[in-house]
Amino acid sequence: MGMPTLAQIQYMEAHITDDKRPNLIAAFTVSIALAYIAVILRFVARRRRGVQLLADDWLIFVALVSCPGDITAIEWASLRLRKADEV
Repeated sequence: MGMPTLAQIQYMEAHITDDKRPNLIAAFTVSIALAYIAVILRFVARRRRGVQLLADDWLIFVALVSCPGDITAIEWASLRLRKADEV
């Protein structure tokens, strides 16, 4: 990959203030909601079938609960980096 062309540079300069964070937040929110639904349905299905909840079920639950914290950290870091670029 070489140097950007003049047209590419002009496009980047024209769109330097574009913010993709709302799209990222929406994508994260939808995917986490789907993950919660899937895990809840897994627990319900296991309960209805009378299958004992094992370590893998609880590990899925722990991983799912920690997910929003990870995404919050990513968003916080993104915001900090954006503010640093503006200075």
